[in-house]
Amino acid sequence: MMDPEVLERIAARRAELDGLEERLVKQLSEVRAERDELAVAERVWQRMSEQLPPTTSTSTPKRGHATPLTSYFKMAELH
Repeated sequence: MMDPEVLERIAARRAELDGLEERLVKQLSEVRAERDELAVAERVWQRMSEQLPPTTSTSTPKRGHATPLTSYFKMAELH
């Protein structure tokens, strides 16, 4: 005969694991989406840098100066 307390503990643990699985699936989906966004940003950056004249500086902008790309990355950090 099975102890009802043991069965209850097993069911509770199973429910915890189910919840954890759902959270991890969601988190994995978000990570994959962000990785895809970064791949797109990298391709855009490469294309932009190929189109820049050789004399154009690609150095980091002054502190407090936001370029479209730095703005994009700051927005991405907020997500």
